[in-house]
Amino acid sequence: MIFVAGVHAVGKTTLCKQAEQIKGIAHYSASALIREEKASAVPEQGKAVSEVDAPQRHLICAVRRILRKHGGNILLDGHFSLLTAAGRIETIDVDVFRVLGLERAVVLHDKPEAIAARWSQRDGGKVDTEMVDAHQKEEMRHARYVARVLAIPLAEIQAFDAATFMSSLA
Repeated sequence: MIFVAGVHAVGKTTLCKQAEQIKGIAHYSASALIREEKASAVPEQGKAVSEVDAPQRHLICAVRRILRKHGGNILLDGHFSLLTAAGRIETIDVDVFRVLGLERAVVLHDKPEAIAARWSQRDGGKVDTEMVDAHQKEEMRHARYVARVLAIPLAEIQAFDAATFMSSLA
């Protein structure tokens, strides 16, 4: 399993869909899997979550189901940290990633202004660039920590750099 992470609107799904078409690696969105496991686990409006732990349990169950059914390599796009409904950035426990069985991870990054503009365009409303910057810094920091603890490779890739992303999957 290759975990593709980054803050909202950094381009995870775009690159994963390209990899699915080009390399034939099945792609799943963590938030979609969580919604499938328990519809109320991910809020319909906005990107903030009220609880971090319960949705991760749903994700683990969904991934186990997929691996039993399909096996093989998969790309899972998601986050190493989440923005809570209270506006705090909370990291996801390293044990979640251990149980998921990550073999490698990719974390995407971009200029906070660019991410905020895409996020605002996609979801509507104003997105605070300082919040995006703080969230991205925490996402990157926690990605490095998880990779170090799990002893897995981590590729840090500029948003929408498809060539580097594709080569990181080999």
